[in-house]
Amino acid sequence: HTVREKVYLKAPHRKRTETLDSESRHGHLTVSDGKTRTTYFPRRKMVFQTPLPVKSRIEEVKCLRVRLLKANFAATLQRTQEIAGRKAYAIELRPKRFEGGVHRLWIDAGTYVRLKEEQLGADGRSLGSSQFVRVDFSKPVADSLFDFSPPADAQCRGAEKNELPPLSLKELDRKAPFRVVAPPTLPGGFVFESARLQEHGDR
Repeated sequence: HTVREKVYLKAPHRKRTETLDSESRHGHLTVSDGKTRTTYFPRRKMVFQTPLPVKSRIEEVKCLRVRLLKANFAATLQRTQEIAGRKAYAIELRPKRFEGGVHRLWIDAGTYVRLKEEQLGADGRSLGSSQFVRVDFSKPVADSLFDFSPPADAQCRGAEKNELPPLSLKELDRKAPFRVVAPPTLPGGFVFESARLQEHGDR
């Protein structure tokens, strides 16, 4: 199954993703303005808004993920390759502490943007991949692309109803309308990062 999307990025944390031709998701739009992520589903005439973590929390999570990546995966530069007309570093990540699949990344040599990625199972078969087929880093991106006003007939689910910011397990257990089940221990090298509580439809 293939889905084509058009993506706009603007530093530091703004992003717009438009789904182009998937029959089931045609017209889906996700806009992040740095504070809130808004997702519009035209067929359902619904808009979901999700609060984004504050900048300090984003940087904290980035640092944690880098530490975990270094501790749990061996990264190898395989080669350079052209992706979307640009020179990219092909990097392979293999787990250190268990037998598992391989994660491959192609990183733009000039901007360090991730141009392609692929996940392989333990048997070497592809589990999924995504990549840019055309990029343009020179064209200015208008601020207006990250503003979105829902159509008048769309049902809006506010951020306070749709999804809460990242939570600790204790916070999740207190807020969730169900019993939270968590593993008593994690494999060596892994730590708990955060949990989220989100509604889907009427659930």
